[in-house]
Amino acid sequence: MKNNYKKIIFSTLLLLLIHFATFSQTFIRYNTWTGASGCNIFSDPNNASTVINVPCTINGTNTTIPHLTSVGQPTYDNANKTVNLVSEIINGSQNQGTEYRITVNFKQGYSYKITITAARIMSQQTGANVLLRTDLNSGGSGSNNQCNGTGVIDANGSGNLKKSLPVTNSTFANADTNYVYDYPSLSSQQAYLMIAAIPPAASVYQTVLIRRIKIEETPPAASFSISPSISSMSCGATAPITFTINNNASTPGITGYTWNIGATPNGWIYNGNPAPASIPITATSLSPLALTPDCGKTLSSVSATVTANTNNYNTSNSATVSITQPTYSIIGNSSLCSGNTNYTLNGLVCNSSIAWTAPPSNLGTLSSLTTSPTTLTFGGTSGNFTLTANITSCGVATPVTLPVHVGAYTSSDYTLSGNNGSMYWCPNQTISFSVSGAGSSNYNWTPPTGWTIVYNGGSYVAIKAPSSPNPPTGTLSVSFTEPCGTTITLNKFLAYSSSACTTSPYTVTPNPASSYITIACASLQTYCNISAVQITDMYGTVLSSASWPYTNQSVQMPVYFLQNGTYIARTYSGTQWYSNTFMVQH
Repeated sequence: MKNNYKKIIFSTLLLLLIHFATFSQTFIRYNTWTGASGCNIFSDPNNASTVINVPCTINGTNTTIPHLTSVGQPTYDNANKTVNLVSEIINGSQNQGTEYRITVNFKQGYSYKITITAARIMSQQTGANVLLRTDLNSGGSGSNNQCNGTGVIDANGSGNLKKSLPVTNSTFANADTNYVYDYPSLSSQQAYLMIAAIPPAASVYQTVLIRRIKIEETPPAASFSISPSISSMSCGATAPITFTINNNASTPGITGYTWNIGATPNGWIYNGNPAPASIPITATSLSPLALTPDCGKTLSSVSATVTANTNNYNTSNSATVSITQPTYSIIGNSSLCSGNTNYTLNGLVCNSSIAWTAPPSNLGTLSSLTTSPTTLTFGGTSGNFTLTANITSCGVATPVTLPVHVGAYTSSDYTLSGNNGSMYWCPNQTISFSVSGAGSSNYNWTPPTGWTIVYNGGSYVAIKAPSSPNPPTGTLSVSFTEPCGTTITLNKFLAYSSSACTTSPYTVTPNPASSYITIACASLQTYCNISAVQITDMYGTVLSSASWPYTNQSVQMPVYFLQNGTYIARTYSGTQWYSNTFMVQH
């Protein structure tokens, strides 16, 4: 049973020690002060700005604290062992009182409780009670070393950091009466505690008797954070990063802290070696930590735990590093006719891992699926596949691709298109065709019988139909050499259709054109109007357009921005659209 009592007493003492370690107490006991003298006890008769040091205890240690009279003349009451402050109203309207200041370092963010043991003497037991006011400021309220009684005083009982309470007890006989003033979390540092007796409205001559003052200081709740967090760092960077623990509340009593770097491997280098999961440090102050990224590795977040006043506090955040991935590409040929060729990954950083995807075995094989470069060997069958490499750097997997053709190309790899997809033609119509597919050479175009080639651009051509519908059908043929040397031939069947032919009442000149074309009515003998014009490619995509609210028989349209090729001028008469084919050649 005795052991249990000992445990309880020890625990209580421990809690008290922890409690008192977290805040400060200042006691000023005027009732035991024996050094008070003169008619103005907090002033020097020879120098009004000279402070008077009054005994006090701060956290149990005997010391002194500076006092200075600001307004009126504080006196010492030897009978009551008190500092006396007088307040009164002169001539019915002049507020007069007494005030002095105490030098106290009030800290930003800290909270304060000021307890004043006081009583009052009222000349007539009637009217409002005198106000005992506290104020925290850094400028004081002047100084006074005269013995002329009360002085003119600001009688505001509140505002800024002013707080006032009416003193209601008239004696210390039965029990001390305490007046408590709370100041939670100061927004700024202040240098002085001002103590004043001020008269309320319609009050009589009164005296405040102050026996003791206790000032309790409570620091803000412990708060620690860590910095910096890196919003963008390139994968592969190896510049050291210095992390700092911030004591946001200036919490005292630090005895140590632990850096939490993350389970190993965490991607960090510390003092030249892979960083451990945690680094404990015994110290009374916080020092920064330098960590170096391990090139190409995933980086863990960094946090810390601080021990202060026997309590552990985790940082309110973790320092993170956001990694920017490199830009990768595959360097190598997009086609392989025979034999083999090498492919290299561009943009790799150190410690990257590579996983190539094997192509279909009949198309080819790779010499290595995990290294760069790797060699592709033709498998004997022509075809297409996508060469893919999955690169993992800094913990992120990124796929990189390159379309590859192996073996000789065939006609199925190319397309002959034109005439807006139609096989039909009209007399004197100019039509363009083009070959799309892998780059080839030695293009040889053969138009149908009766047709003429008006422009030959290699992979594309413009041909003009005969003036009559005879012969009604024909075949456009083109042969060319694909990259592996094989000759490929493509054909396009063309047929005359009277129902598909509508004669346009407009002409387009010049044809070919390089800068502008003129669209005009072919005949002025009949009514003709141009309301709008569209320039389209052979697939109907509108490239430019214009419209006019008035009658036109001739307009100009720019074509200098168009590439060489065949285009359609679509002209609107106001009731119907007509098409004319023309060519651009710069």
